[in-house]
Amino acid sequence: QSRIVAARGGGEGCDGDGTVGLPPARDDRADRARRPRLAIGCPHRLGGALRPVRGLCVASLRPTTTLLAALWFAANFGSGWWAWTPELAKRQGLAPASMYVAMTVARVVAMAAFVLAAAVIRRTGAYPLLLSALAGTLAWSLALTWIVDSRERFASDLFVVAYALFALTFGIVWPVLYVVTPAAFPATARGAGFGLVSAFSKLGGLTCPNVVALLLPPASPPPPSAPPEASSRQGLAPLLGHEQPALHRIGLLFTVGWAIALGTAALQAARHHDVSDAEAAEEPCATSTAPPVPSPAPAPDRSMPMAPAVERSDSEERASV
Repeated sequence: QSRIVAARGGGEGCDGDGTVGLPPARDDRADRARRPRLAIGCPHRLGGALRPVRGLCVASLRPTTTLLAALWFAANFGSGWWAWTPELAKRQGLAPASMYVAMTVARVVAMAAFVLAAAVIRRTGAYPLLLSALAGTLAWSLALTWIVDSRERFASDLFVVAYALFALTFGIVWPVLYVVTPAAFPATARGAGFGLVSAFSKLGGLTCPNVVALLLPPASPPPPSAPPEASSRQGLAPLLGHEQPALHRIGLLFTVGWAIALGTAALQAARHHDVSDAEAAEEPCATSTAPPVPSPAPAPDRSMPMAPAVERSDSEERASV
Protein backbone atom coordinates (compact mmCIF):
# COMPACT_ATOMS: atom_id res chain seq x y z
CA GLN A 1 0.00 0.00 0.00
CA SER A 2 2.89 2.38 0.73
CA ARG A 3 4.34 1.72 -2.74
CA ILE A 4 1.05 2.62 -4.40
CA VAL A 5 0.82 5.86 -2.48
CA ALA A 6 4.44 6.71 -3.36
CA ALA A 7 3.83 5.98 -7.02
CA ARG A 8 0.90 8.37 -7.08
CA GLY A 9 3.16 11.12 -5.88
CA GLY A 10 2.16 11.58 -2.32
CA GLY A 11 -1.04 11.85 -0.48
CA GLU A 12 -1.92 12.32 3.13
CA GLY A 13 0.98 11.31 5.28
CA CYS A 14 3.49 11.25 2.36
CA ASP A 15 6.64 13.30 1.99
CA GLY A 16 7.54 15.28 -1.07
CA ASP A 17 9.91 12.60 -2.35
CA GLY A 18 7.14 10.01 -2.52
CA THR A 19 8.06 8.15 0.63
CA VAL A 20 5.54 7.44 3.27
CA GLY A 21 6.10 9.48 6.42
CA LEU A 22 4.46 9.66 9.80
CA PRO A 23 1.17 11.58 10.07
CA PRO A 24 1.47 14.98 11.61
CA ALA A 25 1.08 15.10 15.34
CA ARG A 26 -2.33 16.19 16.59
CA ASP A 27 -2.99 18.24 19.65
CA ASP A 28 -5.63 16.33 21.62
CA ARG A 29 -5.88 18.84 24.41
CA ALA A 30 -8.69 20.73 22.71
CA ASP A 31 -10.53 17.44 22.05
CA ARG A 32 -10.19 16.40 25.65
CA ALA A 33 -11.50 19.77 26.78
CA ARG A 34 -14.55 19.45 24.54
CA ARG A 35 -15.15 15.83 25.51
CA PRO A 36 -17.92 15.43 28.12
CA ARG A 37 -16.67 14.14 31.44
CA LEU A 38 -18.41 11.45 33.48
CA ALA A 39 -19.75 13.09 36.59
CA ILE A 40 -19.34 10.47 39.30
CA GLY A 41 -21.60 11.02 42.28
CA CYS A 42 -23.58 13.87 40.78
CA PRO A 43 -26.67 14.71 42.82
CA HIS A 44 -29.02 14.24 39.90
CA ARG A 45 -27.58 10.82 39.10
CA LEU A 46 -27.82 9.73 42.73
CA GLY A 47 -31.35 11.04 42.92
CA GLY A 48 -32.31 9.07 39.84
CA ALA A 49 -30.90 5.91 41.37
CA LEU A 50 -32.84 6.43 44.61
CA ARG A 51 -36.12 7.31 42.90
CA PRO A 52 -37.51 3.73 43.10
CA VAL A 53 -36.68 3.57 46.82
CA ARG A 54 -38.35 6.92 47.46
CA GLY A 55 -41.43 5.58 45.69
CA LEU A 56 -41.76 2.96 48.47
CA CYS A 57 -42.19 5.72 51.05
CA VAL A 58 -45.33 7.27 49.61
CA ALA A 59 -48.42 7.26 51.79
CA SER A 60 -49.99 4.25 50.09
CA LEU A 61 -46.89 2.01 50.32
CA ARG A 62 -45.24 3.24 53.52
CA PRO A 63 -47.09 0.81 55.86
CA THR A 64 -46.43 -2.16 53.59
CA THR A 65 -42.75 -1.31 53.25
CA THR A 66 -42.31 -0.85 57.01
CA LEU A 67 -44.14 -4.03 57.99
CA LEU A 68 -42.39 -6.27 55.46
CA ALA A 69 -38.96 -4.84 56.25
CA ALA A 70 -39.52 -5.50 59.97
CA LEU A 71 -40.85 -8.98 59.18
CA TRP A 72 -37.80 -10.00 57.15
CA PHE A 73 -35.40 -8.46 59.67
CA ALA A 74 -36.99 -10.24 62.64
CA ALA A 75 -37.30 -13.59 60.83
CA ASN A 76 -33.63 -13.66 59.92
CA PHE A 77 -32.69 -12.46 63.41
CA GLY A 78 -34.66 -15.29 65.01
CA SER A 79 -33.00 -17.83 62.71
CA GLY A 80 -29.98 -17.86 65.00
CA TRP A 81 -30.94 -21.33 66.23
CA TRP A 82 -29.39 -22.75 63.06
CA ALA A 83 -25.99 -21.15 63.56
CA TRP A 84 -25.66 -21.05 67.34
CA THR A 85 -26.83 -24.52 68.42
CA PRO A 86 -23.33 -26.12 68.31
CA GLU A 87 -21.90 -23.20 70.25
CA LEU A 88 -24.67 -23.41 72.84
CA ALA A 89 -23.99 -27.13 73.24
CA LYS A 90 -20.32 -26.36 73.78
CA ARG A 91 -21.16 -23.80 76.47
CA GLN A 92 -23.30 -26.42 78.22
CA GLY A 93 -20.38 -28.84 78.31
CA LEU A 94 -21.58 -31.14 75.53
CA ALA A 95 -19.39 -32.47 72.78
CA PRO A 96 -20.09 -30.77 69.41
CA ALA A 97 -20.42 -34.21 67.79
CA SER A 98 -23.52 -34.85 69.87
CA MET A 99 -25.37 -32.19 67.84
CA TYR A 100 -24.71 -33.76 64.45
CA VAL A 101 -27.69 -36.14 64.62
CA ALA A 102 -30.11 -33.38 65.61
CA MET A 103 -28.83 -30.99 62.93
CA THR A 104 -28.94 -33.67 60.22
CA VAL A 105 -32.52 -34.58 61.06
CA ALA A 106 -33.47 -30.90 61.12
CA ARG A 107 -31.98 -30.25 57.68
CA VAL A 108 -33.88 -33.18 56.16
CA VAL A 109 -37.14 -32.01 57.77
CA ALA A 110 -36.57 -28.45 56.51
CA MET A 111 -36.16 -29.71 52.94
CA ALA A 112 -39.40 -31.68 53.25
CA ALA A 113 -41.10 -28.54 54.59
CA PHE A 114 -40.41 -26.75 51.29
CA VAL A 115 -42.30 -29.47 49.43
CA LEU A 116 -45.12 -29.41 51.98
CA ALA A 117 -45.50 -25.63 51.65
CA ALA A 118 -45.73 -25.90 47.86
CA ALA A 119 -48.40 -28.60 48.16
CA VAL A 120 -50.76 -26.87 50.61
CA ILE A 121 -50.40 -23.17 49.78
CA ARG A 122 -53.14 -23.28 47.13
CA ARG A 123 -55.61 -24.85 49.56
CA THR A 124 -54.89 -22.74 52.63
CA GLY A 125 -53.82 -19.44 51.08
CA ALA A 126 -50.52 -17.66 51.50
CA TYR A 127 -51.26 -15.51 54.56
CA PRO A 128 -53.01 -18.20 56.67
CA LEU A 129 -50.15 -20.59 55.97
CA LEU A 130 -47.57 -17.93 56.83
CA LEU A 131 -49.27 -17.03 60.11
CA SER A 132 -49.60 -20.69 61.09
CA ALA A 133 -45.94 -21.38 60.33
CA LEU A 134 -44.78 -18.31 62.24
CA ALA A 135 -46.90 -19.26 65.25
CA GLY A 136 -45.45 -22.76 65.24
CA THR A 137 -41.92 -21.42 64.89
CA LEU A 138 -42.50 -19.09 67.83
CA ALA A 139 -43.84 -21.93 69.98
CA TRP A 140 -40.97 -24.29 69.22
CA SER A 141 -38.43 -21.53 69.70
CA LEU A 142 -39.82 -21.01 73.20
CA ALA A 143 -39.63 -24.77 73.81
CA LEU A 144 -35.99 -24.83 72.67
CA THR A 145 -35.27 -21.97 75.06
CA TRP A 146 -36.45 -24.14 77.92
CA ILE A 147 -34.58 -27.21 76.67
CA VAL A 148 -31.14 -25.69 76.09
CA ASP A 149 -31.12 -24.10 79.54
CA SER A 150 -30.55 -27.54 81.08
CA ARG A 151 -27.62 -29.80 80.21
CA GLU A 152 -29.68 -32.94 80.79
CA ARG A 153 -32.53 -31.84 78.53
CA PHE A 154 -30.08 -30.56 75.93
CA ALA A 155 -28.37 -33.96 75.72
CA SER A 156 -31.63 -35.96 75.58
CA ASP A 157 -33.78 -37.01 72.64
CA LEU A 158 -36.25 -34.31 73.58
CA PHE A 159 -34.00 -31.75 71.98
CA VAL A 160 -33.83 -33.77 68.75
CA VAL A 161 -37.63 -33.89 68.49
CA ALA A 162 -38.13 -30.22 69.35
CA TYR A 163 -35.39 -29.13 66.95
CA ALA A 164 -36.93 -31.18 64.12
CA LEU A 165 -40.38 -29.66 64.70
CA PHE A 166 -38.82 -26.21 64.78
CA ALA A 167 -37.18 -26.99 61.44
CA LEU A 168 -40.56 -28.04 60.01
CA THR A 169 -42.28 -24.72 60.72
CA PHE A 170 -39.13 -22.76 59.97
CA GLY A 171 -38.87 -24.42 56.56
CA ILE A 172 -42.44 -23.40 55.71
CA VAL A 173 -41.95 -19.74 56.65
CA TRP A 174 -39.33 -18.79 54.08
CA PRO A 175 -40.87 -20.10 50.83
CA VAL A 176 -44.20 -18.51 51.79
CA LEU A 177 -42.42 -15.21 52.47
CA TYR A 178 -41.09 -15.31 48.92
CA VAL A 179 -44.68 -15.65 47.71
CA VAL A 180 -46.26 -12.99 49.90
CA THR A 181 -43.67 -10.23 49.64
CA PRO A 182 -43.57 -9.54 45.88
CA ALA A 183 -47.36 -9.62 45.64
CA ALA A 184 -47.66 -6.93 48.33
CA PHE A 185 -46.05 -4.30 46.08
CA PRO A 186 -47.44 -2.92 42.80
CA ALA A 187 -45.75 -3.93 39.60
CA THR A 188 -43.92 -0.61 39.26
CA ALA A 189 -42.30 -0.91 42.71
CA ARG A 190 -42.00 -4.69 43.01
CA GLY A 191 -38.30 -4.92 42.27
CA ALA A 192 -37.33 -2.06 44.58
CA GLY A 193 -39.60 -3.32 47.36
CA PHE A 194 -38.31 -6.87 47.27
CA GLY A 195 -34.72 -5.64 47.16
CA LEU A 196 -35.28 -3.39 50.17
CA VAL A 197 -36.79 -6.10 52.36
CA SER A 198 -34.01 -8.50 51.33
CA ALA A 199 -31.49 -5.91 52.49
CA PHE A 200 -33.26 -5.72 55.86
CA SER A 201 -33.10 -9.51 56.05
CA LYS A 202 -29.32 -9.40 55.59
CA LEU A 203 -29.17 -6.67 58.22
CA GLY A 204 -30.97 -8.93 60.68
CA GLY A 205 -28.50 -11.71 59.96
CA LEU A 206 -25.61 -9.34 60.65
CA THR A 207 -27.14 -7.95 63.85
CA CYS A 208 -27.91 -11.32 65.44
CA PRO A 209 -24.34 -12.56 66.11
CA ASN A 210 -23.24 -9.19 67.47
CA VAL A 211 -26.07 -9.15 70.00
CA VAL A 212 -25.65 -12.83 70.92
CA ALA A 213 -21.93 -12.27 71.54
CA LEU A 214 -22.86 -9.81 74.30
CA LEU A 215 -25.05 -12.40 76.05
CA LEU A 216 -22.89 -15.46 75.48
CA PRO A 217 -21.34 -16.69 78.73
CA PRO A 218 -17.58 -17.25 78.75
CA ALA A 219 -16.35 -20.77 78.13
CA SER A 220 -13.79 -22.27 80.46
CA PRO A 221 -11.12 -24.34 78.71
CA PRO A 222 -10.34 -27.82 80.12
CA PRO A 223 -7.27 -28.14 82.34
CA PRO A 224 -4.07 -29.25 80.59
CA SER A 225 -3.87 -32.49 82.56
CA ALA A 226 -7.28 -33.70 81.49
CA PRO A 227 -7.26 -36.82 79.31
CA PRO A 228 -8.60 -36.28 75.77
CA GLU A 229 -10.67 -39.48 75.99
CA ALA A 230 -12.89 -38.01 78.68
CA SER A 231 -13.42 -34.84 76.66
CA SER A 232 -14.44 -36.76 73.56
CA ARG A 233 -16.75 -39.22 75.32
CA GLN A 234 -18.43 -37.04 77.91
CA GLY A 235 -17.93 -33.58 76.48
CA LEU A 236 -16.63 -30.77 78.63
CA ALA A 237 -19.12 -31.20 81.47
CA PRO A 238 -16.80 -33.11 83.83
CA LEU A 239 -14.00 -30.65 83.17
CA LEU A 240 -15.87 -27.42 83.82
CA GLY A 241 -15.67 -26.33 87.37
CA HIS A 242 -18.28 -23.59 87.18
CA GLU A 243 -22.06 -23.78 87.24
CA GLN A 244 -24.23 -24.21 84.19
CA PRO A 245 -24.42 -21.04 82.07
CA ALA A 246 -27.79 -19.34 81.69
CA LEU A 247 -28.51 -19.80 78.00
CA HIS A 248 -32.20 -19.01 78.26
CA ARG A 249 -31.46 -15.34 77.58
CA ILE A 250 -30.14 -16.17 74.11
CA GLY A 251 -33.12 -18.41 73.43
CA LEU A 252 -35.50 -15.67 74.55
CA LEU A 253 -33.73 -13.27 72.20
CA PHE A 254 -34.43 -15.56 69.25
CA THR A 255 -38.02 -16.03 70.45
CA VAL A 256 -38.57 -12.28 70.61
CA GLY A 257 -37.46 -12.08 66.98
CA TRP A 258 -40.09 -14.61 65.96
CA ALA A 259 -42.73 -12.82 68.04
CA ILE A 260 -42.01 -9.58 66.16
CA ALA A 261 -42.17 -11.45 62.86
CA LEU A 262 -45.56 -12.94 63.77
CA GLY A 263 -46.96 -9.56 64.83
CA THR A 264 -45.85 -7.76 61.68
CA ALA A 265 -47.15 -10.60 59.49
CA ALA A 266 -50.54 -10.41 61.22
CA LEU A 267 -50.76 -6.66 60.63
CA GLN A 268 -49.79 -7.08 56.98
CA ALA A 269 -52.37 -9.84 56.56
CA ALA A 270 -55.06 -7.57 58.01
CA ARG A 271 -54.08 -4.77 55.62
CA HIS A 272 -54.12 -7.17 52.70
CA HIS A 273 -57.60 -8.35 53.70
CA ASP A 274 -58.89 -4.78 53.94
CA VAL A 275 -57.45 -3.85 50.56
CA SER A 276 -58.99 -6.94 48.97
CA ASP A 277 -62.41 -6.12 50.46
CA ALA A 278 -62.18 -2.52 49.24
CA GLU A 279 -61.31 -3.63 45.72
CA ALA A 280 -64.17 -6.14 45.74
CA ALA A 281 -66.60 -3.41 46.88
CA GLU A 282 -65.49 -1.04 44.14
CA GLU A 283 -65.99 -3.52 41.29
CA PRO A 284 -69.87 -3.54 41.33
CA CYS A 285 -69.97 0.27 41.57
CA ALA A 286 -67.70 0.64 38.60
CA THR A 287 -69.86 -1.78 36.66
CA SER A 288 -73.14 0.01 37.45
CA THR A 289 -71.92 3.52 36.69
CA ALA A 290 -70.33 2.66 33.39
CA PRO A 291 -72.32 3.97 30.41
CA PRO A 292 -73.99 1.31 28.34
CA VAL A 293 -72.10 0.36 25.26
CA PRO A 294 -74.33 0.61 22.16
CA SER A 295 -74.64 -2.61 20.30
CA PRO A 296 -73.36 -2.50 16.75
CA ALA A 297 -75.87 -2.41 13.93
CA PRO A 298 -76.47 -5.79 12.36
CA ALA A 299 -74.60 -6.32 9.15
CA PRO A 300 -76.73 -6.78 6.06
CA ASP A 301 -77.30 -10.32 4.98
CA ARG A 302 -75.40 -10.70 1.76
CA SER A 303 -76.27 -14.31 1.30
CA MET A 304 -79.57 -13.44 -0.42
CA PRO A 305 -79.29 -12.11 -3.99
CA MET A 306 -80.16 -8.45 -4.44
CA ALA A 307 -83.11 -7.64 -6.75
CA PRO A 308 -81.88 -5.94 -9.91
CA ALA A 309 -82.78 -2.29 -10.35
CA VAL A 310 -85.50 -1.74 -13.01
CA GLU A 311 -84.80 1.08 -15.40
CA ARG A 312 -87.88 3.20 -16.28
CA SER A 313 -88.24 5.25 -19.38
CA ASP A 314 -89.03 8.95 -19.52
CA SER A 315 -92.64 8.37 -20.55
CA GLU A 316 -93.24 6.05 -17.62
CA GLU A 317 -91.76 8.62 -15.25
CA ARG A 318 -94.07 11.39 -16.62
CA ALA A 319 -97.06 9.05 -16.40
CA SER A 320 -96.31 8.25 -12.75
CA VAL A 321 -95.96 11.92 -11.94
